[in-house]
Amino acid sequence: MKQIFEDKIINIDNDLFDNRFLFKIAISPCASFDYDMSKLLLDRKNGNLDYSKDLKLWSEVYSPKNEFEIFSDLIEENIRNNKKIHISDISLQEEVHTIRDLYIDLGYFNADLNRFEVDLENAPVTIWTNINSIIYSFKDYNTHKEKIFFIPPPREPRHQKTLKSGINSSLISTVRMNWNDDEIEFLKQIIKDEKISPLKLSRSIFFNYGKIWFEFLESDIIIDFG
Repeated sequence: MKQIFEDKIINIDNDLFDNRFLFKIAISPCASFDYDMSKLLLDRKNGNLDYSKDLKLWSEVYSPKNEFEIFSDLIEENIRNNKKIHISDISLQEEVHTIRDLYIDLGYFNADLNRFEVDLENAPVTIWTNINSIIYSFKDYNTHKEKIFFIPPPREPRHQKTLKSGINSSLISTVRMNWNDDEIEFLKQIIKDEKISPLKLSRSIFFNYGKIWFEFLESDIIIDFG
């Protein structure tokens, strides 16, 4: 079995050729400066939309426009008051692009290496996303129906793509997980497909939480890649 650390992978037993990986995970992460989009959107619910005949309309019950307005207001408040904030459960491409532009202005982009090197401990704004916003898009409503009536709702596929790249580029610092079977199978697949590295995943589900000053419980999970 191999253990995944922040910047290295080591064997922790004598079986060098198995495909079991031990990850550290953050349980119940919380912070006083965390603004949860899933809660902030509740006051913006559009209760007039009849989504029973077209389930994709669920994405408009808690609309992308309203989510981005809330997000933009939080960013403006942060700049005005010069205080650290973390915005959780983001689901939009536009939110990731806003953070990208902010981090470029802050000097977090290393042009020589063509990558972001984010100072998470001192960054005025950090963001995270729910794994469900990456797994599902509004194309999945017909097959999963009410099972994926999340808040924020599953969005268009372009948002999924940007969220995935946001994790790999360090624009999204952390990922919220419930660690159910569907989520674990999804993680196994994107690692097998080399869409995210085990080290990037390890940072986003554990190590980065400490860097952005969150409180959390520590646990382990073993993922068997077969």
